[in-house]
Amino acid sequence: VTLAHCAALRCTMKAMDGKVLPRSRRSPGWRFLGGGVVNPFLFFGLVLALAAVFYMSEAIIDHRTIELQNESEKEQLFVKINELQETLKKEREVARRKVEASAEKTEHLEEVLRSTSTEALPPMKILPRNGIGAVQVRERPPFRGEALGKSWPTPGYRKAVAARARGGGEANDSVSEERRAAVRDAMKHAWRGYRKYAFGEDELEPVTKTSVNDFGHLGATAIDAIDTLWIMGLEDEYKEAREVMTGFREKMMGATPLSTFECTIRLLGGFMSVYYLTGDKLFLDNARDLGDRL
Repeated sequence: VTLAHCAALRCTMKAMDGKVLPRSRRSPGWRFLGGGVVNPFLFFGLVLALAAVFYMSEAIIDHRTIELQNESEKEQLFVKINELQETLKKEREVARRKVEASAEKTEHLEEVLRSTSTEALPPMKILPRNGIGAVQVRERPPFRGEALGKSWPTPGYRKAVAARARGGGEANDSVSEERRAAVRDAMKHAWRGYRKYAFGEDELEPVTKTSVNDFGHLGATAIDAIDTLWIMGLEDEYKEAREVMTGFREKMMGATPLSTFECTIRLLGGFMSVYYLTGDKLFLDNARDLGDRL
């Protein structure tokens, strides 16, 4: 802008100088049809001044536009902040009401417990069971006192459990006998496949005839099936499954990771059920070691 002003001033002085000095010393100019003369320095000075003014006006307009946009964004941001604050207030109010309701329920429950704890319990009634389905009650040893260190002390108890688990007698019709034999044959077929393709492993994939170890390579199938083998009276298969469980503690200590759910229902449950049926201390020791590991 300063340069434009200087140029315009110089052109003006030149023009004025042309009017005072003699014609021979006047500045050269552009002559038009009407006879007028325009000094080129004055013309270019005016053009530069107009260009500078136009540039400055554009800059001012752009700056003002940016300010307006910033103000609009600030207003929108303030609106969003206010909406979030309102939402948080509502959520806090809902949470406060839930806490108050929960506290009221807790107080009511405690009051009910206090009122019922002083009431006498009704006498327990034992209905007699005669004839079919009669139950004979037998004493069981205390768990911590005797069961952990040795087998059941009364062989008669194990025999009674074994008799009930194995059915307690023969079927009265040929259809039931055929079904029982078919179930035993199916179990033998499954065990033969496991023994041939995946003995000692966790699982057998029957289609590919390959083994899978998803439970620490502990022989999960054998442990899961040993009580069924014993109940069916498959003594040879039962002995083979028992061999898988020898050295279980050493294999278990190197197995990682272990699924708590699967190991509980398949391994721990298998050990406890077969110990319940046979009284073999090997299964109890394995169950205790596995329980400690879990």
